[in-house]
Amino acid sequence: MAAVTLAPHPPRPGTPAAGHPRRTAGHVAALVLGVLVLLLGWGTLITGGLTLTANAMVRDGSGYVMSDAAGWSSPGYAVQSEGVEVTSGPLGFGLPHRLLGRFRATAVPTGGDGVFVGVASSQDVARYLRDVARTTVRDPFSDTTTSRFVDGGSPRVAPTDAGFWVASASGAGPQEITWDPRPGSWRLVVMNAEGTTPVAADVAVGAEAPGLRRLGWGLVAGGLLLLGAAGAVVLVSLGRT
Repeated sequence: MAAVTLAPHPPRPGTPAAGHPRRTAGHVAALVLGVLVLLLGWGTLITGGLTLTANAMVRDGSGYVMSDAAGWSSPGYAVQSEGVEVTSGPLGFGLPHRLLGRFRATAVPTGGDGVFVGVASSQDVARYLRDVARTTVRDPFSDTTTSRFVDGGSPRVAPTDAGFWVASASGAGPQEITWDPRPGSWRLVVMNAEGTTPVAADVAVGAEAPGLRRLGWGLVAGGLLLLGAAGAVVLVSLGRT
């Protein structure tokens, strides 16, 4: 009796061949998600690297991130910044110090007299400069700097004899102060060391800004975690685990 050979049935349309895992909508969705997370991870990692590079490039020799020097001048006896509000953040966390670190200001006299530079609370500065000829600068380190002069008399005492400054320095050459920011309203004041007129100095401000470095490393770590998660999702979606 002749042997009968049965030909295998061809696979039905849409049926995966033997040895190949079935691809479901879930696999496809996981693959797409994995690719998106992979792109996000690379973007986060690159941003973190750029942040760390910028952090290293913008710091001076003392480790501060400083502004460009701006010319502060007044026909009166003082130049003051507008009040700068420093808050403690939610739940009283020490955000100013954690993000900014120590504050730094430098003043280089461009006139004949020595220069005084100091930081004090807005209330103390307002009392000291009441009825004193002075100039107030707004946004002194931006392209939109404006100033307002108020005429008046001379200060009752020289700035070096006033005892309310939280940080101050004075002398014939470049002067520098550093200060740990605390919650409150604060003003930066530049005068001649003897409280004379007019006032002229090149002023720059900056901060340690440890938050910039922490941000960079945080982005790098987050990018690496995202890349690891994306790799796992892609492998699972391809059926290789």
